[in-house]
Amino acid sequence: MTKKTNTIKTTPEESFDPAILLRDLSDIRLRIEEKKAHAQEIAGAPRPKKEAIDSYSRWIDKQAAEGESHFRQIAGVFLHDSQPHEPLLGRGSKLGKLSQVNITTANSVVAFLLRDELIQAGRKYISSRYRDISLSIPVNEHKDALQTVDAECFALEQTEEKIIEQAEAAGLPVFRRYDMTPEAVLGVGQKESLPWNYDSEIYNRVIRIAAGARAEVDQLRDDLHDAQKDLQSVHSSISNHAKYQGSEKVPKHLADQLASAEAKRLKRQTAYENAYAIVEQRVSLASSLQDYVRKYKREQLVDSSDRVLKPEPTGLVDPLERLGIR
Repeated sequence: MTKKTNTIKTTPEESFDPAILLRDLSDIRLRIEEKKAHAQEIAGAPRPKKEAIDSYSRWIDKQAAEGESHFRQIAGVFLHDSQPHEPLLGRGSKLGKLSQVNITTANSVVAFLLRDELIQAGRKYISSRYRDISLSIPVNEHKDALQTVDAECFALEQTEEKIIEQAEAAGLPVFRRYDMTPEAVLGVGQKESLPWNYDSEIYNRVIRIAAGARAEVDQLRDDLHDAQKDLQSVHSSISNHAKYQGSEKVPKHLADQLASAEAKRLKRQTAYENAYAIVEQRVSLASSLQDYVRKYKREQLVDSSDRVLKPEPTGLVDPLERLGIR
């Protein structure tokens, strides 16, 4: 069952107002980033100080209880000591005769003998680690806290997708974040399975946008190569002038051509680099959607009656293969 999510309330006139749509999109994305930051804070949050100290104290008490019996066993070796000068440790020694004497035994004996000192030192150390900690979550509540903030973030992403679709309908040049949750983009509930015959206009649109962005980058790359060739041609002209005229002074018309060619190359290089950064993000989103869809296609390849299901829709093309990005 798909969960109900909060949506941004707008009037019909506001729904396609470019300024309002862009404002709403900016606001919702800021809230998403805040939720993600909060999720990271929860993921790294320690348990409360008292819970940590109590857990440590219980562990020392358990070690000390085990250590007491080991200590009595070790000390008991000396009740009937006929060779008081033989070594304490090593082969043939008193303690060497006790198969249970090992590093674990020694640790528990230390806990028994120094229980109070260890508990006091542990409490002091643990308390010092909490001086700069603002958030702590009990161990048994940690998983629920993460799931809650994850669900809240997903609800915001569903609202973000609705705003994007409204903006696209209004002809605004908006794009989806590269790290959007696939379920939010595809319009299914969080962690829900896809039907075997699933097809989505949103999915295909994202693939097309990524492909179009790649084509744009290819064109900008060709333009950059042309600008570089023009710049090399001007440098060649300057070199030839110096060679045949015997003068290192660059004529004004060549100097102007050099400045113009360099400015054009720099402008096209900047455009190419900016476009490439954008296409990487769009391909990343397309790839995550591809993986998500194919994951359920693989899981649902054969139904309960062993009937082979229909092949994937035509639009399901591997973005990395189609766009030539590795």
